[in-house]
Amino acid sequence: MKVRSVLIALFGLWLMAAPWYFGYTQETTAMWASILVGLIQIMAALWSMFRPVGDSLPNLITLITGLFMAITPFIQPINDHKQLWIGAALGVLTILLSFTNLGTRRKG
Repeated sequence: MKVRSVLIALFGLWLMAAPWYFGYTQETTAMWASILVGLIQIMAALWSMFRPVGDSLPNLITLITGLFMAITPFIQPINDHKQLWIGAALGVLTILLSFTNLGTRRKG
């Protein structure tokens, strides 16, 4: 569960860096949404690493942020297809990892 949570946190870091990497810092709404959702995803992923069970609020939060990552590239106007598919793929991976974390029970 820890490895999956670290990967989710790294995806959140990518989401925070995406406005500068893809050059959409001029679109302030998209930039701040990306930064805030990425920060929430990082915090929830790190929080989930210290939860005793998989069915926890942090994993539900990362699931929602993954849904945001997967849907947003198709909603906002994006000219760069690389940005669209990277964002959507990381969103889907976040959703899958979050579902896996939700089904995980720690021993002990």
